[in-house]
Amino acid sequence: MFKGIVAERGRCDHCREQHLLAHIPPVLTVGPYEVSVPGPVLKLCSRCIYALTRLAALLAMFDRPATSPKAKKAPKKARKSRRIEPDAVAGHPGAASTDSLVQYVDLEDRSAAAR
Repeated sequence: MFKGIVAERGRCDHCREQHLLAHIPPVLTVGPYEVSVPGPVLKLCSRCIYALTRLAALLAMFDRPATSPKAKKAPKKARKSRRIEPDAVAGHPGAASTDSLVQYVDLEDRSAAAR
């Protein structure tokens, strides 16, 4: 921004307090040691330069185009636990398919048949 800085002790043009001042030329294209266009040189202390920089940042923030707020994300659904299905168990056969099979014999009937 500046090719060189001229500093002196004196009264700040902004706060009127005695500090170390930076000379800021009225036109930024001219270096501080060059002959510049007629006009008063702005003499500011570091506190005032810092405050004006913060003000410039605030103004730049207000100058930005407005943006729409971000949409809220939809809440995530809870995951369902994986159902563990039992192994396929053979069901009871139908009555029609078991007519030709030998009937079940109780233990008492077996012992009587064996004698």
